[in-house]
This record gives sequence, structure tokens and C-alpha cells, in this order.
Amino acid sequence: MAENNVNIEIRNDFNQIFGIISYHRQRVSKTIDDESLRMIWEVGGYISHKLKNAEWGAGIVRQLSEFIRTQDPTIKGWSYRTIYKMVQFYDTYSTDSFCQLLETTNLPKLFTNKNSDKNSQFVHIEAIVSVLIARSNCLYSRCSNFEYIM
Repeated sequence: MAENNVNIEIRNDFNQIFGIISYHRQRVSKTIDDESLRMIWEVGGYISHKLKNAEWGAGIVRQLSEFIRTQDPTIKGWSYRTIYKMVQFYDTYSTDSFCQLLETTNLPKLFTNKNSDKNSQFVHIEAIVSVLIARSNCLYSRCSNFEYIM
């Protein structure tokens, strides 16, 4: 009988430890998703500006993809098509109409505060991260109108 109580106590301890592990694994996964979205935003924005300012031609993106592969052959997800999707993501969610839509949502005032031009891009991506992560995986979907995302 005493052995059963010990087993139950140990099992409860094990369950608590497993709960801690599960909780932190979920947090790690969310952090990775958040940072991946920020990376996609930054890379897409950088390339978008280079293309729009005619500093880069379309062939440069393919060269960039090859360069990334030569720098780290184990890295995945950096085909020229994927890189162009990052540019499309940035171009779509950096539009004035999307920014206006963000302002009409119930986001915390932090995300719509326009007092600091220096941090406006950071604030904008934080708002996008909040909206997209909270509302589903619209990262690469072809949502045709913003209301679907919101």
C-alpha cells in the first residue's frame, strides 16, 4: 500500500515535470514563429526596397538564393520563389490600406502609437505579428481582402 502511494506521488511529480516541459516547448514554438515572421518581414522589406528603387534587377533574387545556399548548404526555405513570397508579404502588409485597417482594430495603443517615427516600422511589424499570429496562419495564404485576416 505504501508503495502505491509512493508510485502515485512520483507519477504526480512526473506529470508536473511533463507539464513544465510542455508549457515551455509551446512558448519556444511561439517565439520561433514570432521571430520567423519578423525575419520574413525584414528580408522582404529589404529586398522590396532594393527592387522598387531599381538598385536590383529580378535576377539578383535568384543570385541571392544561391548565395544563401553556398553560405550554409543545410539551410532550407530560401529558394528564389520563397524569397519573392517574402517580398509579396512585405508589400501586402506595408500598404497604407492595411495600416489603416490596423488602426481600426482593437489592438493595444502601443501598436498604433505614431509618436515616434524612428520606431514606426518596429511598431508596425509588432502589430502585424500580433494580428497574424492571433488570427491564424495567413503568412503565405492568398487572402484577397484584409477583413478575412482581421
